[in-house]
Amino acid sequence: MELYSEVAKRINCSLQVVRKPKNRILRGLQSGEIDFYPGFVFNEERTKYVFFIRNGLPSKPVGLSRIELPEVNSYYDLKGKTLQLS
Repeated sequence: MELYSEVAKRINCSLQVVRKPKNRILRGLQSGEIDFYPGFVFNEERTKYVFFIRNGLPSKPVGLSRIELPEVNSYYDLKGKTLQLS
């Protein structure tokens, strides 16, 4: 959050952190009540109401699984598994 606060300060803007359930955040982005959501992941549907730009920050896909499943170290370890992408 320090990064975004510093950027806001440098461009003479204010940053207000609002914590709400995700569905309220989505409605706020759609209505224009919320201008910025740093954790928002790109998809085509969202481009109807949000403009995405490259921010230069590193990112990579993250996978979650149940603790009792074997560790996944590569895409090859996913063979035969069902994946849900969101």
